[in-house]
Amino acid sequence: MPRTATLNPRYLRLLSFIYDYIHCYGRPPTLREAGKAIGISSSAAITYALNKLVHFGYLERPQGRMRALRLTEAGYQALRKPSPQTIRDERDALQRENRLLRATCRQLQAQLQEFLPRS
Repeated sequence: MPRTATLNPRYLRLLSFIYDYIHCYGRPPTLREAGKAIGISSSAAITYALNKLVHFGYLERPQGRMRALRLTEAGYQALRKPSPQTIRDERDALQRENRLLRATCRQLQAQLQEFLPRS
């Protein structure tokens, strides 16, 4: 299990750029796009930075797939953004609460009908 480390400003900018890019385009950026965004022109330097983010547990990359990057829970936490799993969990909790509230409203309406005068 990789250990997380405090990110320096450059790594944080790179992680933030990757998050924004994936959110906007639905896929990770190329090495050149990522390098240009944070001011690195060397592909080797950007690869090194990405590998560090993977090593420290902020990103995941399937074996042998250079561009298939995905933020981990630690990556979302570093950016102070909710992860997709957190959003799904909150949505599910709200749906359960909504169902309970609707059932309660139906019960209250049925009880109220008993007290209303019939025409």
